[in-house]
Amino acid sequence: MGQHSDNDINVIKDAIGNTYLNFSEKIRRENIPEIFKYFTELGKSGGCIHKLGHFAIFYTPISKLQPKLMFVGNNPSWFDNNGPRALEIIKEMECGIPSVNSYLEHNHVFARQMRKMFGEDQYRINRPDLLEGCVGMNRFWLQTGSKGTGDLAKKPRNEEFKSIKNYCERKTKDFIRYLQPKVAVMLGGPAQEMISEDFSLRMKNQGISIEKAHHPSNRNGGLSLTADEVKNIIDKYGL
Repeated sequence: MGQHSDNDINVIKDAIGNTYLNFSEKIRRENIPEIFKYFTELGKSGGCIHKLGHFAIFYTPISKLQPKLMFVGNNPSWFDNNGPRALEIIKEMECGIPSVNSYLEHNHVFARQMRKMFGEDQYRINRPDLLEGCVGMNRFWLQTGSKGTGDLAKKPRNEEFKSIKNYCERKTKDFIRYLQPKVAVMLGGPAQEMISEDFSLRMKNQGISIEKAHHPSNRNGGLSLTADEVKNIIDKYGL
């Protein structure tokens, strides 16, 4: 792949910005009433540290095309243990491509896992430069809190969930194609299930390698397993 101009990345950032605007409309209460009923019930049960109904697409800035690493996870949980601070962060995140790297600057569980994985000898990667320069996002953007997407997909909100899921996953694959990372790592089953063999082959033909790794919260070996897998990917591609 050749060099890209500032104009190329600005066009892509504009397209991503339009997606933020479109998605904010798509998840308005009147468009997904059953999901908002579920969010209200969840809040009444004490299962939320702040009101749900917000979203996050990217977790990192986008400073250039063709980053070495791109990570795609599952869905946004809480951005901090402190409710007001967590709400403040996600309100910032849903405004557009973030100006800070959430994996480095915020205190959510996934961020702490990523910092441990890339920055401590215990986990054998010790490549904070790759974490600093990566692009990160999820395949499902509507914040679910710690419950994940399992309950969200149940009746009577299943059709609303399916519509949002299909939109997010389609656009996520578009963003992989637009940003042209050297390697895009799908973290966990939901992100991996989004990737068909045909899509993976088409990306390979464009110089983009799709790889899989366990989510850091997996129960099969935890963070150590994910770190081993990610380190092997880094070594495989000489990143």
